Amino acid sequence: MKRKAALLLAVVLLLLSFSGCTINLFSVESLMMPPEQIGKNGEVQKAFNRLMSEKTVLLKTPSKGEYRTAFTLRDVDGDGSEEAVVFYADNAVDATVHMVLMQCLNDTWVIASDVAGSGSSVYDLDFSDMNSDGRLEIVVGWALFDNKTTRTVTVYAADVQADNVLALRQELNEYYNARTFVDFNGDGDNDLVLVYLDDTGDTQKAYLRNFTMTETGTINKYNEFLLDSSVTSVVKMQYDSPPDSGITRLFIDCVKTDNTIFTEVICWNPGTMAPVRAISNPSTATLRSQRAGTRDIDGDGLFEVPTAIKFSGTDESLSVTVDDVVYTFTLLNWLNVRGDAEGQPMVTLLNTLDSYLFVFPYGSSVTVRYDRYRRALLFCEWDSAESAIRDELFSIAYRSAAEEATTNEATTAAAAADPQPAEPGKILYKNDTGVYYFAITEYGRAADITDSDIMSAFIRLD
Repeated sequence: MKRKAALLLAVVLLLLSFSGCTINLFSVESLMMPPEQIGKNGEVQKAFNRLMSEKTVLLKTPSKGEYRTAFTLRDVDGDGSEEAVVFYADNAVDATVHMVLMQCLNDTWVIASDVAGSGSSVYDLDFSDMNSDGRLEIVVGWALFDNKTTRTVTVYAADVQADNVLALRQELNEYYNARTFVDFNGDGDNDLVLVYLDDTGDTQKAYLRNFTMTETGTINKYNEFLLDSSVTSVVKMQYDSPPDSGITRLFIDCVKTDNTIFTEVICWNPGTMAPVRAISNPSTATLRSQRAGTRDIDGDGLFEVPTAIKFSGTDESLSVTVDDVVYTFTLLNWLNVRGDAEGQPMVTLLNTLDSYLFVFPYGSSVTVRYDRYRRALLFCEWDSAESAIRDELFSIAYRSAAEEATTNEATTAAAAADPQPAEPGKILYKNDTGVYYFAITEYGRAADITDSDIMSAFIRLD
């Protein structure tokens, strides 16, 4: 029996010793060292470690995006076999991150190209066939040294040499603050669309730039569009395309001040072959709290842009100060609801203190007040004829996990003097940080407000 076990172990060790371009089941190193990659990634890592044995290598991983590992396998040249993209730094030299392209030739992984990047870390990694030639361009966002907002994007193309070894060719290297890939100009190929904040002049300017690739692999700046002068930074860039329109819409959430954002909506005009602004004076027309980002609020597959409107019975925003921080509650009217079709506009309440949206279909017949003792928003009937607040219809309260575990003395004292029950109501939403409750009063029930109405209208902000 011992002889059979020894023979079996020898066979296993023999299998593990092969280093071809097939997927290994496991390795001794991967079992003993958790950071080791498994499967084909582990095979590539072993080859990489062997080839880099004379360097002081520190593997780097992208901090954002779809690919979050130091070893990424994709078929870059379209030959049916995967290549590997690897990021590392040699601390014995400097902090610059390098990108390695590895490929499997004659059952052996080799380093085809090793290029120095444009930063001390990798922000993200992407792949895109920008000219529909069946080969993928490698797109890397580099985080610049000591700069948290401006990054560099580099686009690499892989050329096949006579010996079948791939050589990386840098086709683009641009500063950017936000970027995406989309067929913006409608030519059937993906464009690299980016926003860049240029602060080299007397005043900072924000540009939207789209780059296209020719059939020969050259990338050109196809167009440049000057964004609103109020842009100080960019939060996010997203896009959609209304059905049967053939038009791509870019939604760029831009920071105006520390607490406010607005949205530029840019479309491609096929008549002038240039971008056009869809919302006039966006920094005024769409100004709202930073927590209110563009989103598909109604689930129709198209984005809507929120604009701030006032509650009934007040000329100012409803706000509360907690730990010296001012939190604002506002109503948001979402533009482009239901795919730009005619219909009732969607309005939501934004609670920046407790991080949620609440669909608000009540028009001017309901207004909102805040109860700091209950940490609750009170939805009350509004008498427009008398300009007066009437009965409370329902409330939404929040308790942190700590508050759930212990009873706060101030809350207990307030509840004793309040006609509302001490219990906040039914659970609306719960997570590790706290619990949201709702309670419908008898007046709310009389107005036909139901539990399902409240629960379906609640949208937690991540």
